[in-house]
Amino acid sequence: MRIPPRHLHLTALCAAALLAVGCSSPTSDNRPDDHPNGRSVGTTPSEVTAEREQWASHGVKSYEYDYTIGGGFFIVYADHPIHVVVRDGVVAAAADVETGEPLPGPLTFWPTIDTLYARAARAAEAGTLLGLRVDSALGYPTEIDLAGPPDASGSLFASNLRALP
Repeated sequence: MRIPPRHLHLTALCAAALLAVGCSSPTSDNRPDDHPNGRSVGTTPSEVTAEREQWASHGVKSYEYDYTIGGGFFIVYADHPIHVVVRDGVVAAAADVETGEPLPGPLTFWPTIDTLYARAARAAEAGTLLGLRVDSALGYPTEIDLAGPPDASGSLFASNLRALP
């Protein structure tokens, strides 16, 4: 069967995506190594809640951090670091780490640390939280490993968090 030329690009893209999913896992060595002070914690709902309370105890509402979506998520920003700025608990800016260019679209797409914890909690309740790693000093999640279908599994990374005045 001959594939029409206009479909070759889409076919190649789909094949590459399937190959990438087959060759990576939430615990692969593709993860950022910039959280050496982090620690692995439990994956039950009560353990996630305890870690979230640790983060909340610091009272940090304005901060910036780098966010990376890794693994099997089929989105344009997968494995591409995004610098997120949060002011008073709300995302105020999101930019490409490499270029510094602001990202298009609604800022609500980018997570706050509280949003990351909410996602981890939902995954823990569903039994799809494979791993959780948190920063030892501030208690924010540096890695959330999720199981699920190919387009909704992988890892979420937060790094280089810095409180803002």
